[in-house]
Amino acid sequence: MAQQHSRCNLSAARFPFVTALHGRTIILPQHDMNFQKSAIFAGADQDRDVGVPQVFYMHNCMPTEQGFQSVGFGTVIEPASPAVTDFDSAINLGDPDGNKFLFSPAAGKNYVFDAPVASWASISSIYGVVQADVLVTHAFVQGQTYIFYEGRGCYEYNKTTKAFDAVTLTGLSITSIVGIVGSNGYLLAWDINGVLYWSSATNPLDFVPSLLTGASSGAITDLKGRVQIILPITNGFIVYATENAVGGTFSGNIRFPFTLKEIPGAGGVRSREHVSSESNLDEHYALTSAGLQQLSKTACKTLLAEASDFITARVFEDYNSTTKLFTVTYLTGDLNVKLTVVGARYFVISYGVASTLTHAIIYDIVQKRWGKVKLEHVDCFEYTYPNLYGTVTYADLLAGGVTYDDLLITSYADLYSVVATASRPRRTLAFLQNTGEVKVLKFDLGQVDNDAVFLLGKFQFTRNHSCQLLGFEVECVDTGSNWAAYVLSSFDGKNFQSYATPTLKRNQGYLRKYQIRKTGTNHSLLFEGSFNLTSVLIEYAQGGTVRG
Repeated sequence: MAQQHSRCNLSAARFPFVTALHGRTIILPQHDMNFQKSAIFAGADQDRDVGVPQVFYMHNCMPTEQGFQSVGFGTVIEPASPAVTDFDSAINLGDPDGNKFLFSPAAGKNYVFDAPVASWASISSIYGVVQADVLVTHAFVQGQTYIFYEGRGCYEYNKTTKAFDAVTLTGLSITSIVGIVGSNGYLLAWDINGVLYWSSATNPLDFVPSLLTGASSGAITDLKGRVQIILPITNGFIVYATENAVGGTFSGNIRFPFTLKEIPGAGGVRSREHVSSESNLDEHYALTSAGLQQLSKTACKTLLAEASDFITARVFEDYNSTTKLFTVTYLTGDLNVKLTVVGARYFVISYGVASTLTHAIIYDIVQKRWGKVKLEHVDCFEYTYPNLYGTVTYADLLAGGVTYDDLLITSYADLYSVVATASRPRRTLAFLQNTGEVKVLKFDLGQVDNDAVFLLGKFQFTRNHSCQLLGFEVECVDTGSNWAAYVLSSFDGKNFQSYATPTLKRNQGYLRKYQIRKTGTNHSLLFEGSFNLTSVLIEYAQGGTVRG
């Protein structure tokens, strides 16, 4: 039969999170009922598995408007010294002067990254070693970030002494307080009985009940179960409990500053790690008893069913770059999961089998498409670049990661008082490792050493004939990159044979052209290394009749 040429689909909205869940696809539909041929894939929710070949495995890849690109990781904070492995989470701290620091509780080790110091420092003055399950919450109120250890006390970071100062929350019995949260200039706290306390409207540390200041307390109406976490949201907060969620809306009334009401349809959460928020957004994302949900103060909707089904299916898949094979493990317990929203654009679901998170599927909220990364980490967070302050030398600037371009509109007077590096889009998606090393996801197209994997398939021309793959072309691969291409063929349509290496016939500019002669029921293209896929073309011919 004559040779055929097809351009591959690089715009699918979804991909299966386990390769075995990718069914057989087809180029020419014939009598297929599971097939929808459209001019383009818009990336909308209705673009399901429409029967055409597409990506069905990837890691260290993110979607682009043109297709998919490999991504790398850049270290912005080096590991702590001496070597430690007890970092557990990352919290951004701030003070009234606009200074920014990074904090990790680490079960009482209390590591702080202060830019002028340029390294992690353990400040263990907060009660020494703390049990790992003790809740550590923080609240940003009137320019200051407060840290609260469950039942132990409230603290703020002192940039002068490089220590934590104890803060007195007047009017509260600290031993019964579980956590704190900030909203609309108020500091709020809740206790083990689910009672909510709010501070004075003028002094966030004053909780003495008063009709003049507005400080008071009250039960959380409509609460079902035990409070897991309370997180801020635009003009209010949301209370997450074991059985439901309650929204708190700012009323402006000094005596009753927040109106509490159950969020219809919201499920309960099992862990505080299963909720993510950014305080200036109108919604949160949470893994609840109803699945993945997007919640506002008054409503919620269940979404991304394929992701919630995956993280509750007790299955874990990984890729072996040596054998080019996939290993699937069926678990007896749930995956370890943590949710994060970064930059109002990326919804990150980190997961792993043990305490360390090893992978993350990332939903681009703007493009409504998925990506995935593979990296050991303990937390994913929005990195706000700790700033330098005080008298600053050029050496200090270099250590803080500030370039001459960053100083383009900065005066010498500004340098004397404060040097703040403004965050840039797609430069704040960060991962904290248990050593204290912080890596930021790099979207730079010029990278040539990424450790990415991308599997595209399964290509079959017609259902009743085998397919002979003759070659393929790939666009937008840098000449000096660590790019490699392989072919995974299947004789029975499901199970892969040993990988084959095609012959590179042309390598010019951003174009790679390969030749191979491989016959099977279907074929898949496996790419590794650095790339920015904008177009993939395959060349094939119809083979003999497929027989059972």
